Amino acid sequence: MVFLDDVDLQNLLERKQMVLTLLDHNKLSGPQSVFSDVVLEILDHHKDEKLYTNTTVRRTIEPVGTYTRILKKNFFTYNY
Repeated sequence: MVFLDDVDLQNLLERKQMVLTLLDHNKLSGPQSVFSDVVLEILDHHKDEKLYTNTTVRRTIEPVGTYTRILKKNFFTYNY
């Protein structure tokens, strides 16, 4: 897991060396919206914003108490 200020994301984006998994959110906002083309996966428990519906994006959006429950399930399902 990497946080926004841990690396130069703009540089990775420009070099096409980046994919994103959105955790606990299913919408990029503000300056982060430039990364919408590299969203690969969404794990979230909030209302589905119906974004990033590209067929290559794995979407797990379920109304459960916390996204960590989804993360745990996917960890064992997809062998993260």
